[in-house]
This record gives sequence, C-alpha cells and structure tokens, in this order.
Amino acid sequence: MYDIYLINKLRFFFSIFTVLFLLSSCNKSQNSYFKIKVVDSETSKGVPLVGLIPLTQVKYYTDSNGFIAFNESGLMDKEVYFEISTEGYEYPLSEEGKRAITLFCKAGDSVIVKLRRKNVAERLYRSTGLGIYRDSKLLGETIPIENPIINAEVLGQDSNLATVYNNEIFWVWGDTFLPSNYNGNFSVAAATSLLPEQGGLNPNVGVNYNYFVDETGKSKPMIKLTKPGYVWFDWIASIKDENGTEKLVAKYANVNSYFANYERGIAIYNDENQQFENHKAIPEWMSEQHTCQHPFFGLEDDQEFMYLTTEFNFLKVKPTLNDLASPENYYAFTCLKEGSKFNGENPELERDSNGNLIYDWKLNTDAIDFKKQQQLITNGQISKEEAWLQLTNINTGETIERIGRGSIYWNEFRQKWILICGDVDIWFAEADSPIGPWVYAKKIVEHKSFLYNPTHHPFLDQNGGKDIFFEGTFTKFFSDEEKVPRYDYNQLFYKLSLEDEQTFLPSAVYKVNNQYDFRDNLSLNVTINDIEEIGFYALQPHQNVEGLIPIYQSEDKNLSLSGNNPLFYAVPNDIDENKKFLGTWETKVDFPHFNNTFNITIKEENDKLIAISNKEDFKISKFQIKNDSINLTFVHPEGIYDLKANVKNGKLNGNWKIGSYKGKWEGTITSKKWWALYSDALVNLYEFKNDDSVYYSTMLEPKKGFTRQSVPICKVWNNPNSKVITSFNIKPTQ
Repeated sequence: MYDIYLINKLRFFFSIFTVLFLLSSCNKSQNSYFKIKVVDSETSKGVPLVGLIPLTQVKYYTDSNGFIAFNESGLMDKEVYFEISTEGYEYPLSEEGKRAITLFCKAGDSVIVKLRRKNVAERLYRSTGLGIYRDSKLLGETIPIENPIINAEVLGQDSNLATVYNNEIFWVWGDTFLPSNYNGNFSVAAATSLLPEQGGLNPNVGVNYNYFVDETGKSKPMIKLTKPGYVWFDWIASIKDENGTEKLVAKYANVNSYFANYERGIAIYNDENQQFENHKAIPEWMSEQHTCQHPFFGLEDDQEFMYLTTEFNFLKVKPTLNDLASPENYYAFTCLKEGSKFNGENPELERDSNGNLIYDWKLNTDAIDFKKQQQLITNGQISKEEAWLQLTNINTGETIERIGRGSIYWNEFRQKWILICGDVDIWFAEADSPIGPWVYAKKIVEHKSFLYNPTHHPFLDQNGGKDIFFEGTFTKFFSDEEKVPRYDYNQLFYKLSLEDEQTFLPSAVYKVNNQYDFRDNLSLNVTINDIEEIGFYALQPHQNVEGLIPIYQSEDKNLSLSGNNPLFYAVPNDIDENKKFLGTWETKVDFPHFNNTFNITIKEENDKLIAISNKEDFKISKFQIKNDSINLTFVHPEGIYDLKANVKNGKLNGNWKIGSYKGKWEGTITSKKWWALYSDALVNLYEFKNDDSVYYSTMLEPKKGFTRQSVPICKVWNNPNSKVITSFNIKPTQ
C-alpha cells in the first residue's frame, strides 16, 4: 500500500512538473519574438498580406490575423527601419517619401501598426494554402480555424466555386498545389464546411474546410477521366431529380497544356464514392473555352430556370439533368437572330421594322456578352447607345473597359441583384433585374496585379444581406512582380458592408404613365412594354448622402424642391465644387532630392480656401483653385516651384516646373468622400411644359410643342442607354 501510494504521489508531481515545463517552454518560445500586429484603423482588426521590409530586403508578411512574429538575428534589441507594402491599404508617407516606420525590435515586446484602408471592402483572411495563421501560432495567439498551418497538404488553390448541397457548403477549386510535385491535384479539389447557422464558423473569421483526401491525407482528384490533362469545372449546381432527391451537377472541361479541350460534358457527384462521375460528354461544347460561372435560380412566369453568367454571357436552362446536358435547350440573352452563331465580321443581328435591336432570350443562340458587344461597337455594327451593357465608374463617369469574371446574386437588403466582378480591381454594381439595367459601378478593391475569378457567396450573407462576403484568387503569377510567399495562388476573403455610403449607387428612375419612380414603387405587374423610358438615375430616399438634396413629387406628378416624402435624392445645381478639395493630400514631386514629399491641408478660412504645408522646406507662397485644378507655388531651399494638378476621384495628377526643368506632381487625399457628387456622369434635369402636360428630361432639346424651363431642377446621373433592357419577371428562388 505504502509503495503504491508513494509511486502515485511521485507520478502526480512528475505530471505537474511536466506541465509546468511545457508551459514554460511555450512561454519562452512565444517571448522570443517581437510581436508586430498590423490593423485596419477603422475596425482595429488585423490586416493580412501586409509586407514589412527592412533594408536587408528580407520580406515579412502578416498572417491572416495581421501578425508578424519577428526574430531576425542581428536585428534584435535595436531600431529597425521597415518599408510597409500592401494592396488596398497604406501607411502615411515618411519624411523621405516612403511608407515606412522605425520600430525597436525586442523579443517579448509588441507593437500595433495602424493602416488606412483605401478599399471600400475589408480584407479578412486567406482561406487556403500553407501557414494561414503561422505567425499567430508562433506567438500563441488565438486562432479561429482547426488547421491553421496546413490542411490536406494544400499549398495553393485557385478559382473557387461553391454551392449549398445536403445542407452543407460544397467547395470546389481548380488547380491545387501539393508539396510533392508541381502538378499536385489538377483534376478538381473539393471540401465541405458547415453553414454558419448550422455550427460553422462566422465568415468574419474564417472557414473550416473538411477536404476530400486520399489515403495519404492529400487533397484528392474529385473526377477521373480517361484522357490526360487538367480537369476544371465551369460551374456546380444543386438540383432536384424527378423524385425530389438533391443532385450535385457540374459542367467540366478536360484541357491540354494550351487549354484546348480534350472533352467537355456534364458530371454528377456520387455521394457513396465521394467522386464526380462522367454523366455525358457533349461534343457541341468543344469549341468553348473554360470559364467560371456561378449559377442562380429564378422563376419566370412560374417556370424555374437556372441562370449562368460570366462577363455577362447570359444563359438560362431548366434545372433538370436532361436539360442541363442538352445544349439545344439553353436560352441565351442576345440581340442575334434565334439559332445563329456569333460572326464578328457579319453578325446576324435581329432588328424590328424601325431598326431597333431586339434583345431577348433565344434558344440555341450565341449570347452577346461584354466582349462581343465591344467588338460590335468597334466594328460599327451597333451604336454605343443601343448596347445593353454600359458599366460606368460612378466616381469618374468613365466607361469601365475591363470587367472580368464574377457573380450575380439577389440581395435581400438592397432588394436588388448585385454584381461582384473583376480580375485586378474588383467592382460592385446593382440592378433591378439580373439582365439590367447595369450602368453604375463602384470600385471596392484595388490590386496591383491579379485577384481573379471573384465570387460573392450569398449563403454567407449576414444581417439580412447588409454584410456580404466574397473571395478571389490572389496571384502575381501573370506579372513580373515578385510573388508573395504563402499568399500567391490562394484565396483571399473580403467583406463588404452595404450600409456603407461608399456603396450607394444611383438607381434607374422609370417613366410609366407619365410618372417617375424606382422599381420598388412600381406595380408588380409592370412589364418592359409599360416603361416609356429610363429618364435618369438618382439615389433612393433611404440613401441620403451629405451634399444631396431631396426631390419631391406632387399629387399632379410634378417634381419640386419641397414636399413631405422625397421621391429621390439628387445633386443641387449650385453644388460647392470646392468641397472636393477639402482635406489632407499626401503629395510627391519627382525632382532629384531626398526629401520630395509633402502634405497639403486645404481648409476653409474666412470664406475662402487656404492651403498649409506640413514642411518648412515646402512653404506655400501662392495657392489657387480653378475649376478642377490646384495651382500653387512653394518656396524650397533649391528654388521656387510652380505646381498644377487636376483633381479627380481623390487623386491629384499634374506637373511641377522651375525654369526649364519640370516633372510630375501626384498625390491622394487621406479621407474618404462620396466622389459621385462630382462625377462627370452628372447632367442637368430639366422640366418641359406645354399647356396640358409636363415631362422631365436630361436632354436639352424639347419635344415638339414643349418649352424647356431655363433653370434645371437639379443634377442627376445620366442614362447612357437608348433602350430599356430589364426583366422584372425574374424572381429569385434560391
């Protein structure tokens, strides 16, 4: 008895000693690092993908919590100068014109570095690849996901597709890099995760992927075909069979190294084997290039369709296995004659007896997407005004020339269909129907290189659709820039708040029965044939932004500046353009001097604008605002410099000169403004009258018998379309 008691007591003390030793070792390990946390100054959340670069040029990047565990031999216990480099965020310019900071790096100490977010959307985390929370783990910080270092041996993945299947999220990726060789898994990788409401992670913090793996624990190929090459999915969708059983269906492309097709077809997921199986090869699709499409479902006149689109290549098909595998049963939204294929040199355009293009859903016909539309405009086969896609940068009024792939889904909060698209910069737009009218868009993410194949995940929406989440593949694979370790060729998640006024976009104002209103207020029975025109674009009554004015509609349907309930918000005629200059501008002149940056703060004082420099060496002696330009002269130890720059969309671009020497002057404002107030897309809205009636238009020339009032009511955003292209009868179902 005594011996057993003694042995047990020794065992107990040994266990305590072991635990204390391990805790001490863990604490010692954590305290051997200088902890750097980089945060978003608006949210105080950690920012992923931020590089801190000392003069050694060894680059350190924040993990998905925004942490860097720094311990570099030779650089500890001393001040270290770091340049700060990232995309969509920035640190203030230093005296030397660098975005840089000096930190005293001591093991066990910590520092928080705050960045200003330029993006509208908030970068949340990297969801795939190696070391997602590497530095957080080294520092002993809280980690939200189950596999923070590596999951299923995945090093990199691109081009996500996702849908809800059997009450879980089913995720699919294209190429997947694994440690053992370059062509790790190039035949579709997949995983599942729980929906947030079913116990899954909050999308604000991450996704716990349960990968499909082989016997070695590596991400396994999800489809096996007889031919060589890569296998990619264009789309995946959950449909019901004739018995009401849920089926997961995919369109596949089996391609060679030049991306030409070996085989195209439809595959079905086998739940028992956890594998996609070839259902039917479809030769008619062999001429198509692989793309990424994100299906949505809707009802049209009580008939359900599955809709497919990317870069506005719009198709619809009944969601049955037979229809999905029958190319002749697909409708395309197009202005070509039904049954025709696109011929760039001699397209078979369908026009009515008055020469108007006829856009409609047509069976077994090529769609007219953004690229084909541009080709038709360039060749002079259609005019720009009759083109159905008119995506315009709301801040500048400029046409967006490069759209990129993306997704369209219904948003419950906005009560609109929303678009997330792009391949470098990411754009947000919204419309009253899936096919439009698509006009104004807002850039929500900036990237130097690529964030491609972005998609919104509506099953992750929060707060009734007020907060949406989207992801895209980050890479510098297609550029000459140095790749970012661990991040390159992986998925980045973003969050966009639709309550943020930076996402407020003008909506179409329809004229129906000589009455002007938004889609929300029109009768549910209104069809495209009832719409006389889209008169203009304006902000809805719940989207008031500082600087706008309310416009009312009286009982006799006349518009006025007074009333009870606003019909819409618009820009006043006498808007103070000088306000766009107010704020602090970080500027840089490219003359050959070490100290070539200075800030100018423009503010109102005694009813006039003044400019103040933050540096004695850049003493402003003259300052003038003229139209859209800033003109100033500063006195510098090396001479007197004259500068002039145009201001647009928060950016300053111009030149300096001194004698015969000249160069660039550029800068950005450090605060956010709703730049649509100063957009080149703004036009005057006039009232036109005759003895019997009134109408409103942005056109200067009146209709016969009408007289234009000399003073416009307000400024609104232009409608660039000569046609009304929309489809109110499409109702979202999933």
